[in-house]
Amino acid sequence: MVGCQSLSVCAASPGELRLVPSRSVSVTPSGQPMNLDCGVHDLTSEVIVVVETLSASPQQAAQELNPVVLPAPRSDWAIALSIGINADARRIRQALTEPEYLEAWIAMPDKAEDSSIVASKTANGYGLDHWRAGHIITRIIASFLFCHQRKMRLSWCYLSGPNSANSLVDFRIRGNFGSSVLELRQTAFVSAGDYLWHQALWQHSLETLAQILRST
Repeated sequence: MVGCQSLSVCAASPGELRLVPSRSVSVTPSGQPMNLDCGVHDLTSEVIVVVETLSASPQQAAQELNPVVLPAPRSDWAIALSIGINADARRIRQALTEPEYLEAWIAMPDKAEDSSIVASKTANGYGLDHWRAGHIITRIIASFLFCHQRKMRLSWCYLSGPNSANSLVDFRIRGNFGSSVLELRQTAFVSAGDYLWHQALWQHSLETLAQILRST
């Protein structure tokens, strides 16, 4: 059994972002341990399907030596952040849903000086395109599963090159005015790289959001 840590929500003062380890949980590894940059020792997880036959040709036997590998979402990979924001719930909700606000505070981890973020409305959510040198290098399609004044959930599709990954993002707004706290939780990651990329995304983005709303 190998121990690993998840990230839990901790209330913060305005403009302060807290990322707090929670209690250890144990998982049974099916692959080799890997050392993640964030200091969390985690494990790769794969569902291996092997087809067995009573009699098989050499070609079939060769195929059985290379079983189909299906990635499965990891329940122990979860991002949980909270930040204090000096704004009321209405303004925070507006910043989480309106394209002009999203373009201002979303900070892609691989954003360079010559790149830009373009946000657009969709039928039931929004899209985020990361442009560089005239090309879209990253695209995110966020679709609301529900969207209330203080609570919303999105189906989050992250597209980078030929790869894509789907996860769930939950926002919750607590308190009001100067004592508002925005909580974020993202789950159902299928790879360590996807998990770490989004962890960097939200840490920088929420800090920027708090600064923007504090100054307006």
